[in-house]
Amino acid sequence: MAEEKIQEEIKNENNGMAISEEIYMTSGAHIGTRQKTADIKQFIYKVRNDGLYIIDVKKTDERIKKAAKFISKYDPKKF
Repeated sequence: MAEEKIQEEIKNENNGMAISEEIYMTSGAHIGTRQKTADIKQFIYKVRNDGLYIIDVKKTDERIKKAAKFISKYDPKKF
């Protein structure tokens, strides 16, 4: 019960994100590539003047949460 409350407080502090936007930015998770492919197109936030595509960290966070939810369905003892 207390763990759930702590997790909820963390979510509220990070505007619903699993990790704060500041951590994503300081770790460089927003730095993308100079080539835009069809697969990455939906995750591009903007293009810098030097042609580097910047990744949307909010969409990155959403995908990380989806992956975590998917992985949590499996029992690690079975592998």
